[in-house]
Amino acid sequence: MLHITNRINYFNTQLKAISLNLVLLNLLCSSQYLIASPVISQPFPHAQNDDNKSAVIDHSKHIQAINQGVGTPEAAQLGTINLPNVTLVNEQGKKNILFHELIKNKIVIMNTIFTTCTTVCPMMGYQFSRLQKTLQNQFGTKFFRENIIILSVSIDPAADTPQRLAAWKKRFNGNSGWTLLTGSQDNIEKLLKAAGLFSAAPEDHTPITLIGNARKDQWLRLSGLSSTKQLVQLVGDFFPSNNNNNNNNSNNSVSLKRVSY
Repeated sequence: MLHITNRINYFNTQLKAISLNLVLLNLLCSSQYLIASPVISQPFPHAQNDDNKSAVIDHSKHIQAINQGVGTPEAAQLGTINLPNVTLVNEQGKKNILFHELIKNKIVIMNTIFTTCTTVCPMMGYQFSRLQKTLQNQFGTKFFRENIIILSVSIDPAADTPQRLAAWKKRFNGNSGWTLLTGSQDNIEKLLKAAGLFSAAPEDHTPITLIGNARKDQWLRLSGLSSTKQLVQLVGDFFPSNNNNNNNNSNNSVSLKRVSY
């Protein structure tokens, strides 16, 4: 009799545990579209696969980090990169010679993405969309267009046509301050290998952002999920005269270390 009673108690305990797990699961499912961010309150626009099915991933913590700035990342100062002057194609289908037509005489902010990515790429798309608007507000539209360029380079050029890049950019409300690039596999690989951003398979790529002055070959490398506030400060450091007139960054120090690359 005692044995039966113990078995009943055991099953009751298991049932309670299962019920609690179901309640928690229901709460998680009902809240997976909520974004814990003071900036975004709508469902995050995730990438879609070829079957036009969206992947649902909770990026609320990452969005909060990008919006508010969590921690102080180390920005690695790189050696010579020597970016190749290859011809690439933007999201509007226009061919551009990388150095002479896009990055010459400008401060460059660059990352790598691919449109079928459902993990870090949507976060990096959100980050660059937010960054372009913040930089335009910080420096003024005219100064921004003349001196700064934001680039996202596809690491899956065979799939990422200009049309797909344009549609992906539209999901994040991107404007003319942010350029997406694709091109031949050979030209893309030359660029990515020179920049230290190449990976054999797109899904294996590491979220990295490069910030630099291409003409002077001065580059910084940092996490592709750094906060907008930190990126704006690092860009501002390339314009000391402009930065001295701005007190917004006085309390937002970013540590910098020198590395051989």
